Amino acid sequence: MKVPGTEPTILVLPDAAAAAGAVGGVLVDALEAGAARRGRADFASTGGSTPAAVYRALLAEQLRSRVPWDVLHVWLGDDRFVPRGDPDCNMGAIDRVLLAGDPRRGLAPAPLEPARVHPWPTD
Repeated sequence: MKVPGTEPTILVLPDAAAAAGAVGGVLVDALEAGAARRGRADFASTGGSTPAAVYRALLAEQLRSRVPWDVLHVWLGDDRFVPRGDPDCNMGAIDRVLLAGDPRRGLAPAPLEPARVHPWPTD
């Protein structure tokens, strides 16, 4: 997260998993700050498969306990005009990873009420 008046930080990480973990850490810091300041945390995510690794990082033990799940709202920032559940729908990563967990990796679903996930209206 860039703080006004500071230079950006450049991280060189060994692989995509490390990058997803670093992004997850920055995201959780921002969510915690939002929850503390406003009693609510909002996260606008992109669609498609790109954010799936970050969702897995949020579900992993080191970050999971810090996410303010009880006040978190997830907004999808983009979508194709296809119904939710269609293979081309960008909600797929949210549905398949964040809300369903990733049992192959031992990750339980997020304790996030589905009503606080706001997909792009496609109907």
